[in-house]
Amino acid sequence: MQQERSHQLVCPKCHGGQITSHGKRYALYPAGCLTVLALPLAWVHRASTPHDFECRSCGHRFVRRTPAAKIAYAFLWITVAIVIWWMAMAVIQ
Repeated sequence: MQQERSHQLVCPKCHGGQITSHGKRYALYPAGCLTVLALPLAWVHRASTPHDFECRSCGHRFVRRTPAAKIAYAFLWITVAIVIWWMAMAVIQ
């Protein structure tokens, strides 16, 4: 029972346990970042988006990423860093 409660989502404002999910948040992204690896980057971007939640007790809205979304988000930033590094190396030579 205690282990189940540790995984239960709570409101960061009032610490209430009555949380409603409003689904994932999708942001627009520039099409230029998809030129190298269009489909994998689009999939990773979509997987990294957070979920929107609302506390039924106080009405506070907040965002959380799942562990898989956190990994996808990190992968997205690492990929962007590699592409920027690759472009910088091409300019230097």
